[in-house]
Amino acid sequence: YSNNGFIEVKYRKRKQTEKVKNNPKRSKFLTGRASVNDDKLKIVEKHKYIFVSRFAEGVESDNIRQYVNARAKGKNNFEVTKLKSKFPGYSSFKVGVPLSLWTTVYDEEFWPEGSYVSRFVFKRQNPVEKEVHEASFLENVQSNPQNT
Repeated sequence: YSNNGFIEVKYRKRKQTEKVKNNPKRSKFLTGRASVNDDKLKIVEKHKYIFVSRFAEGVESDNIRQYVNARAKGKNNFEVTKLKSKFPGYSSFKVGVPLSLWTTVYDEEFWPEGSYVSRFVFKRQNPVEKEVHEASFLENVQSNPQNT
């Protein structure tokens, strides 16, 4: 075992614990394939999200939505949300894009020159932050009843 006073360590594959093996959240899922001619059963296409920024303060969600619809040849299945900016002087947006249009929209040639585009990162909120946020919201509602 020893080589110049050292013990050679070999990699051992870790065994999954029973908890992980039997976790229903990790089980495989199915994607339906049946064709259905029912107008009431419509499937929504999955979206990926883009963060776009460095637009003037006056730019609104509708302006971005119109721009994206025009550039994507009239496809209007986009979600656009104006974000609260950390820095004054420009506007930022979260844009939801259908997967079928992802390569078209997530391209530097698609967006105006000087705009900043990246994948949107969803911030994880730990339980303590969530409780503090909810508590402060409730305090505001109770102290300002005319706003509700």
